[in-house]
Amino acid sequence: SEIRAVFEEWENKTPGFTYKRKQDYWHTEGNFDFFGIMSAERRAAWRFQFFTRAFAAGIRKVIIMDASLPEQVAVRAYIQALPNPFPMLPATSQVKIIQGRVVAFRHPREGKNGQVWIVWTQANRGDALIEIPVQKKQVEIVSVDGKKRLMVTPNNRLRVTLKGDAKMAPPLLILD
Repeated sequence: SEIRAVFEEWENKTPGFTYKRKQDYWHTEGNFDFFGIMSAERRAAWRFQFFTRAFAAGIRKVIIMDASLPEQVAVRAYIQALPNPFPMLPATSQVKIIQGRVVAFRHPREGKNGQVWIVWTQANRGDALIEIPVQKKQVEIVSVDGKKRLMVTPNNRLRVTLKGDAKMAPPLLILD
């Protein structure tokens, strides 16, 4: 509020000075593990989760710092799968949870049929088994290590096991 007041004061006392108000939010410090306590793999899993949560909250630009090689791989995989991640919609209620505790988001693919799902288990809740409604007969699954695999989806349902973790479960991107 103090910074906003400085800008508003400047705007109001300078005749003829106008600018388009900023409608975008940026997050410029995307590294939460400043002490390096978590493994590089867990920090890579955090990137998928962090990006997804940030975009769902309306943050338009997310900048990360000091990324390890596994984190760089995760960021590259995420950006390749979702070059324009808006809108990012909460979707846990749209996923059938057979076992475990899960977080799910989805992005309707612009100009394409289908969606991109981002799913992971809640921390310290073990593995999970879920079923996701899909539109295509085959989907691509992208993991935080950048690996991709194709899966056949009988009856337009994808059944997938999500690996749990005590601290930071690795999400999957599912491109339908």
